[in-house]
Amino acid sequence: MLGIIWTVLKIILLIIGVVLSIVLLLLAALLFAPIKYSGFAEKDETTDIKGKASWLFGMVRAEYVNNDDESELILKYPFKKKEKAENPIEDSEVYIQQISEKAADETLSPKEDTFGALDITDDIFEKNNDAFAKAEDTPIYDGTEEKANRYRLKDGITRTVDAVKQKAMSIRSAVLRLKERKNFIDEITGKYDIIGIAEKTVKLIMKLFKNIGFKVLEINGIIGFEDPSVTGKVLGVLAASDHIIPGDIIIDGDFENKRLEGSLILSGRTNIFRLLLPIVIYLLRKPVRPVVIDYLRGDKNE
Repeated sequence: MLGIIWTVLKIILLIIGVVLSIVLLLLAALLFAPIKYSGFAEKDETTDIKGKASWLFGMVRAEYVNNDDESELILKYPFKKKEKAENPIEDSEVYIQQISEKAADETLSPKEDTFGALDITDDIFEKNNDAFAKAEDTPIYDGTEEKANRYRLKDGITRTVDAVKQKAMSIRSAVLRLKERKNFIDEITGKYDIIGIAEKTVKLIMKLFKNIGFKVLEINGIIGFEDPSVTGKVLGVLAASDHIIPGDIIIDGDFENKRLEGSLILSGRTNIFRLLLPIVIYLLRKPVRPVVIDYLRGDKNE
């Protein structure tokens, strides 16, 4: 009896081990399968963008094309359902022609009705002209202009008072919003390490840029804004971030014209594990962890 029970337990443990092995293999394939990507973008008089990516050893593919005339995203993956074929063009043209003929028949009306409508319209115009002529001959009542001036003055004062009230209400609401934001910022800064979170966030961004796995990253272009000072500031930010972004970036400034021209070429290889691991570590370590815990607790309380 014990031998039979032990044999059954062996079989159950073997099945569990096989299932766990399959699950781990699938999870490893999803996490460590390479993601290959490449892209090209050019902005001149027209905009042209092309990109493609593949995952799971080419079983999942995506291609994107965009220009001034059209844009298209093509996804290819296993077990994708085929789209239904559209109706033939000839049937669509016949259907459109039938609808047009039907609408034209319903719009047209008999000539007799049209002429009758014109006669009625002429009578109405004649009566209106007679009424206008009588109104012009009738003298205006004395005191009307004075009443109108008083009404305009009263209406102007009322509108001015209403505008002042609305302005005062908007200023009051803006002050209340500022107080609420100040109280919120004071509460956040007193509860969390904002400077530490900012430092960790910058390190995370730099780590993700590194783990994206750029093999080729070339950016060449010319930028210019209406305000030359804005152009200078943007160029300064790009120069400061040159050591963060792994690639060749050559951006010139146009301080006289509003301008945006250039090209982008990139290609690389990465996987989900390299992108997911830094984010998980970022969320689980201080000083970000207390923020995540409070957020989750807030959702549960709701």
